[in-house]
Amino acid sequence: MLERLSPREVEVLGLMADGLSNPEIADALHLERKTIERHIINIYSKSGDGSLHGHSRVSLVLAFLRAMGRLDAPL
Repeated sequence: MLERLSPREVEVLGLMADGLSNPEIADALHLERKTIERHIINIYSKSGDGSLHGHSRVSLVLAFLRAMGRLDAPL
């Protein structure tokens, strides 16, 4: 999944994995909240998970952590 993301999208996903909220990510990257929301929508789109509800954010974070070697086994 990570190879389909831009460097900025990987950065945003990493901050999501660190537990930051969208406003906190915007503050950390000195970007507008709408810009962060657009990056996250792009991440969902590129991940193949078109839904923006339920636990899709958790699923994306878990996939990121696995890809980065920070989570050993699938749950």
